[in-house]
Amino acid sequence: GRDERYRSDKFSVLEKKSVRKRIQLSQGHFYGKPGWISGKVLGPDGKPVKGAKITLLSKPEAQRKVSASTDKDGKFEIKNLIPGSYELKASKSRIGEDTSKVTVRSGRGSRVNFRLRKPK
Repeated sequence: GRDERYRSDKFSVLEKKSVRKRIQLSQGHFYGKPGWISGKVLGPDGKPVKGAKITLLSKPEAQRKVSASTDKDGKFEIKNLIPGSYELKASKSRIGEDTSKVTVRSGRGSRVNFRLRKPK
């Protein structure tokens, strides 16, 4: 028999409409849940350092820059971090500095402690 698939007496064209919708995707949609880094900064004498500054030396590309400073017990916490590899620096003028690398996992915290020393 003949192939009837291509025979048609009528055809119609549907009007094409485009619909624009704004979709807001959270960072978590792409990277997983935010994580955090917490820890403590000690001085050369082993005592907690108040007011030490924690900065990011390296971070995932999409992570905005953040920093923190230590409380009276030398403790700090940096929240809402995209999962990935970070390098942090702790420093306090006239006391010293220290660096550390840490990996942040989705929805989890990482701990890192610093021991400040005078730069050589």
